[in-house]
Amino acid sequence: MLRGTFNVNEVFFIVGGKQSNISHHLKVLQDCNLIIGKKEGLQVFYRINDIEENKLILDLIKKEEENIDFYDDDLARFEAILQKRKKIADEYFNNVGEEFETVQSELFGKIYSTEDAIRLFGTNLDTIVDIGCGTGINLPILSKYAKKVVGFDSSAKMIRLSEHICQKYKLNYDLKMGDINKLPFIDESVDGVFVNMVLHHISNPSGVFNEFQRILTKNGKILFIDLLSHDDESFREKYADLWLGFSFTEINEWFTKNNFTINEEIIKTDKENPNLKVIIILAQKN
Repeated sequence: MLRGTFNVNEVFFIVGGKQSNISHHLKVLQDCNLIIGKKEGLQVFYRINDIEENKLILDLIKKEEENIDFYDDDLARFEAILQKRKKIADEYFNNVGEEFETVQSELFGKIYSTEDAIRLFGTNLDTIVDIGCGTGINLPILSKYAKKVVGFDSSAKMIRLSEHICQKYKLNYDLKMGDINKLPFIDESVDGVFVNMVLHHISNPSGVFNEFQRILTKNGKILFIDLLSHDDESFREKYADLWLGFSFTEINEWFTKNNFTINEEIIKTDKENPNLKVIIILAQKN
């Protein structure tokens, strides 16, 4: 759990033993305030409670974890969980292809306008990176606010579709493919990051904020858009969502812990489905 958030079945797969014992130990750790359980639809996911009171014991675990019996085997199974999650998302995006933007528009078009949100970037920037650029449909809009736009995605198919968009609109652009946990950008090389409906698909959403912090210049801006917590389990099957949105509190923690100042925070609600809410945040690197 030092490396992510997992449900009971995933913890059982990683460490083995009896599932009833795993559930018992998770409850003990939760009662001791060492971990937090977050209900996600029909499941509960557990993560480390990274508070000051736990710092000493967590530091000790980090120092000694490689000496724990079966550490290498557990680590291999942990990586298998991450690969399984990634495969589900990759297959979805490769299958949906050019229809992705239609799906997004049907889901969120009545809740918020991407173009209106992008206006929050304000002043003209040198370079904006679209994290999880998909088909590249937002790159022409972003180009109005930056001298250069960069589309980043983990899918080769999406990068090819983005190439077509960039050439069609004659943008000053670059496209990069890779792992969101290890972004292919040098430190402090961009002054704008756009993250639109991406993090609910990835294993460790809190962890990638460290990467956003790393690649942004001082006073660089991040425009973040995602779902607030909801309980519509169908989003997992229909859209390969790993997380059913995020709480207002945890999103704000991601920004504050990674040295960002939130300048604007907007919440939009689906009028037809009031349980579905979108949060839009503009923040600046300190």
